This record gives sequence, C-alpha cells and structure tokens, in this order.
Amino acid sequence: MLSYSNKMTELENFYKSTFLTNNIVDRCIHCHKHNSVQVIVQMELNGHAQQGPFCRSCYLDLTGLIKYFDL
Repeated sequence: MLSYSNKMTELENFYKSTFLTNNIVDRCIHCHKHNSVQVIVQMELNGHAQQGPFCRSCYLDLTGLIKYFDL
C-alpha cells in the first residue's frame, strides 16, 4: 500500500504532465462530480484522509469567493 505522500506525488506528477491541457476534468473528491480541476488537495472527511482533485465550484464555495463575488 502506498503512503499518502506517495499518492500525492503520483497525483501531482499526473497533473504536471497534463499542465498544458486547457481544462483538466476529473472527479472532485468533495462533490464527486466530474468538473474542471482547480487544485489538488489533501483533506480529512469523516475521519478518513483523502487526496485528489478539487473542482472549481467546490474551491470557490469553500473559500467563500462565491458569496464575495456573487458568482
């Protein structure tokens, strides 16, 4: 079994290899929808550490920017 840091490095390498792609679409670890990736995060949900892509909508919602900019 890979450690969390190895999995995170693997994800980062994958997204770095697709860096020039305009819209990287993957399954968000928060909302579980296939959306454009905003950032790769490591977070704890329901007592389980998870790492993976975070979509733009969830990122903006989590950071409060949706309310601030009225998006």
